[in-house]
Amino acid sequence: MITYKIAFMTQAIQVRIDTTLKKQADKVLDDIGLDLPTAIRIFLKKVVVSKSIPFELTSSKLTVNGFTEEFENEVLEAEKEKDYIGPFDNAEDAIRALRKNIK
Repeated sequence: MITYKIAFMTQAIQVRIDTTLKKQADKVLDDIGLDLPTAIRIFLKKVVVSKSIPFELTSSKLTVNGFTEEFENEVLEAEKEKDYIGPFDNAEDAIRALRKNIK
């Protein structure tokens, strides 16, 4: 009987990132049950499989809320309108109010 020993080689990566960004990422990843090294491995595997960055890269600047400035301004203006409805305690109440306003 012949046995083979397979050695898996690993290599460390060192990256400098902003302390606040790391803390924020650690919290999000912890909430979904991942640690940072696992998330980075998943990202790199997806890069290899897709042969690209696994998300869209754009040059548009986003606000702190993750919206384009134009869209965020539209939302803020819509909230100022007198026919603004809400907030709601649940989805059923929201749907009921929307149906009432359509009629």
